[in-house]
Amino acid sequence: MMARLKPPQGFLLEPNYFRLAYQLTAQRANSATRSSKETSRRRELAALPRPGYEEARDEALRLSRHVAVALRYLDALSQRSSVMFHRRPTLKELRLQRFLLSTVRPSVELIVAGLLLPGDTHDPDERVSALMRHRGGTIVNWTGLFRFSRVEVVPWSYRAYYNLACFEAARHPRHGREASRDALLDQTGRSPGPAPDIKVHVALWALQQAFRLAHDRGRSEVVRWAKDDPSLSALRDGKRTHVEFAMLVERYGRPAPSQPAPTYHVERRPVNGEPGDAPPAVHREVLRELLAERTGYELHLDALVTAQHPPQRVTADVLLQARDPAKRDVLVNVRVPVRAETSTAGLTSDRAIGATARYEAMTARKALAWVVVVLPDGSDTLPLEERLTTLLAGHGTDTVLERSQLPALRRIPTPGATG
Repeated sequence: MMARLKPPQGFLLEPNYFRLAYQLTAQRANSATRSSKETSRRRELAALPRPGYEEARDEALRLSRHVAVALRYLDALSQRSSVMFHRRPTLKELRLQRFLLSTVRPSVELIVAGLLLPGDTHDPDERVSALMRHRGGTIVNWTGLFRFSRVEVVPWSYRAYYNLACFEAARHPRHGREASRDALLDQTGRSPGPAPDIKVHVALWALQQAFRLAHDRGRSEVVRWAKDDPSLSALRDGKRTHVEFAMLVERYGRPAPSQPAPTYHVERRPVNGEPGDAPPAVHREVLRELLAERTGYELHLDALVTAQHPPQRVTADVLLQARDPAKRDVLVNVRVPVRAETSTAGLTSDRAIGATARYEAMTARKALAWVVVVLPDGSDTLPLEERLTTLLAGHGTDTVLERSQLPALRRIPTPGATG
């Protein structure tokens, strides 16, 4: 029998913690190294006290340990889910795992490497080489009744490659570091280059990967930032690199061709209900109270949203399409179970979040999920409400009430009504 898996401290499972902690760590690292404009000077001054330098390095190392703890727990959770009766990772946990593997871990490790000095235990170049050898990561997700495995390869994000370009440009400012093009491409799972002896400038190669992986508006912002980024001055002004740098900026800085507005169709679908729900008459009563006095929205009951290119479909018990472009649409998922249970909260929230994400991709409109659960009178609504609130954080909201409280639905404001 497997020992119980102990989760880490709660903040280590919150994406916002890693997002904010990384930004703060990066700012402190920049402040600590700003006084030394030439990276080569850092080696000469290694033995001298540096104001704020050791604090920034220790904070980066601490964040690196936090990332490692969170990933060890999430990896163990994925592996244990292969055993019957062990829970699967939630959608929020899977997204956090992807975020850590693709962006946070490589970015933090590059900050740590940039703050390390030759006198430290781990050499910066060795740390980055190890990071490059294990670029990205994999997530093993066990699905289905008999727990079939599905392996997802998580590559680096464009932010990670941009940070690699900054590190390489600062670490080797004069001539840059070169590496085999085949070796670099093989490590990302792409086809090798035409000749095995081709050498590429690592910083320029990483910058090109960042530009290539960024999409649409994000790409133009990254290119605009790179044109004035002090961290890339060695590439921008270098005798051997300024021409290729300018070519990359010109190539990827061109505005993307305008895309036609997505075409989709909203129609009414038949009501099937969820297994274990109350009879359809109760379901209709909930919808009647829910839709009362909802102004500023186009109301679609039992909505079926379809798109042809690519073929997709999304269903919702109620679709509230905002007339004000500053507001979000709302996809309402109504549940009327015959008894209070928290065991299905994960499935309900995953469906609601997934439907909202597909709706946004199909329609190019912003949307929120709203899960409404009506329990029999006398039920304890708090456990289910707390569970759904946690699972839907950042993607929507929930309302859990008893059958006798149905008239209160009219007074509950529509999520996102304030923009």
